[in-house]
Amino acid sequence: MGHIRAFQRKSQLFRRLFSQLGYQKKQSIREQILSATDGHSNITPTILDLVDRELIHSPCHPLNLIALKIKEYFSRPRPLFKSFEQIRQRFFASNPMCATFQDANICFSTYDSISPIVSTYENFDALGIGSDHPARAPSDTYYINQNTVLRTHMTTHERRFLSQSPPSAPMAFILLGDVYRRDQVDSLHYPAFHQLEMVRRFGVEESTNFKLFSHSLSSAERAHIYNKISHIEKSKHLPLPQTLAILDMQLELEGLISFVLQRDLPMRWQETEFPFTKPSQELEIGKKNEYIEILGSGLLTDHILGPSLSSNEGLPLAWAAGLGIERIAMFLYEIPDIRLFWSKDEKFLSQFRENGGACKFRPISKHPPISRDISFWLPQTYAADDGSFHFNSISELIREKAGALVEKVSLIDQYLDTKKGRKSQCYRIIFRSLERSLCDSEVNQILTAIKQDLAERLKVDVR
Repeated sequence: MGHIRAFQRKSQLFRRLFSQLGYQKKQSIREQILSATDGHSNITPTILDLVDRELIHSPCHPLNLIALKIKEYFSRPRPLFKSFEQIRQRFFASNPMCATFQDANICFSTYDSISPIVSTYENFDALGIGSDHPARAPSDTYYINQNTVLRTHMTTHERRFLSQSPPSAPMAFILLGDVYRRDQVDSLHYPAFHQLEMVRRFGVEESTNFKLFSHSLSSAERAHIYNKISHIEKSKHLPLPQTLAILDMQLELEGLISFVLQRDLPMRWQETEFPFTKPSQELEIGKKNEYIEILGSGLLTDHILGPSLSSNEGLPLAWAAGLGIERIAMFLYEIPDIRLFWSKDEKFLSQFRENGGACKFRPISKHPPISRDISFWLPQTYAADDGSFHFNSISELIREKAGALVEKVSLIDQYLDTKKGRKSQCYRIIFRSLERSLCDSEVNQILTAIKQDLAERLKVDVR
């Protein structure tokens, strides 16, 4: 016993010493969430199982392979537009992506280990997302407590990084990380996924040179610049400096997609709207006679750039873009179901260890689906058509009970009984395992648990 007590005393001494020196065990994201939840939390066990997976850091995982390609692309030096020669070379050379720049000495910094736990202020208020915006609803966002959420986008961190250097200085960085949203259930949506955020801020000197260069252009050269974005209606009336910033963004992003996908594809830009950029554009790539949206982008608004400015300095130009890493990986490796990225099946993961990931996904044997319908009356407390009984709440509850076994949830029918003043809904649930065949008894057991939870938690009357 004396030896045990002596050992315990030594262990306590070492723990105190390590604590004083800062050698404390790092809490996992799961532990941090569990220690901070309150009555406002809607974090489910399914989400808790995902938050520490770190797929973009898992060697030879397809998302890790895409992240490495992205980092490689952005590691090369970029032009600092300190001379007219550099600007002309960028926007008038026959192949501006291959042009060589003098003093090309700015590279994108990479940040890929930022905690997904953020405040509601960072995720919403700081980005101009008001208190009544649908994105803030618990049906769309995972709340840890009243003031803390799992980030819904990597844009959350832009303002903080922009404020870390003087606004007169050029800046370029990329952010990679996992984001979380309560969403529908199908082959393209999952409550956890990964985003790449890219930001390029031109320094005051660069922005000034854009303006001076614009004044030096002939009418033919101006037409050449504007013709490049003639398909973007809202960009036609921009001053030339902003137009040059947009063109720089388009060249950069087209180059990124070609580099990551390892081939030249038809691409086109479309107008859209985002709360953080104006004007905003989406890049679409052509595949099998259709175009697929691959990323969103635009010039950052004053609201985002504001914190990096002092009162007596002008506003520099900056562009930003966001891209779903799963979307790129599904396109490159021809992966048909987003659930596969979270699979621990060796038959899936081993494919990407071969040839350094230079492969197409070989489908694991396609197991048959099992379909079940479930109908219920909504609680009378829900108005007939106020939309408060949210589809995402149903999807989340079903996913929580069925886990990765649920492939798709869809609302197939609903009607209003005017006499009773109640609405009935019918959902179709498609069950399919990625790894094995399911049996009816297993699915029926899951369905029974879903019905019980629907009645207890959402107060519906199962029919």
